[in-house]
Order: sequence, then C-alpha cells, then structure tokens
Amino acid sequence: MYIIIFMLFLDSQTFKISSNQVIYPDLNTCKTSEKIINESLEKQKPTKNSFVISKCVQMTNKGVSI
Repeated sequence: MYIIIFMLFLDSQTFKISSNQVIYPDLNTCKTSEKIINESLEKQKPTKNSFVISKCVQMTNKGVSI
C-alpha cells in the first residue's frame, strides 16, 4: 500500500504538508496519481515562486517506509 505526501511551498516562509487521503494498492498507481495531481497543483500555484515536492511512500505494518 502506498500514499502520496505533498510538501507545498507557497513562499520562502510558508509551507504546508499534506496528503490526498488515498491509499494506493501499488507503486505504479500511486505514481500515476502523483503526476496528475502535481500537474494540477502547478496550474493553480498562487505565485510564480510557489512549488510542490511530492513522493509516493510505502505503508508498512510498522508505519511509512521512505
């Protein structure tokens, strides 16, 4: 199982860490969704200097494996 973690940098001092609250069954499905969401976020960014960093991470029975 995988989740997507987003780090949204709005300016030099403002950021948010988020997830889209979806658990994916495999890495390929997660990466496909990650790409689509990143493209959408890029189109909606509030300033030209805003950016997002994201990663699909694997869920394990002990937590998240990066």
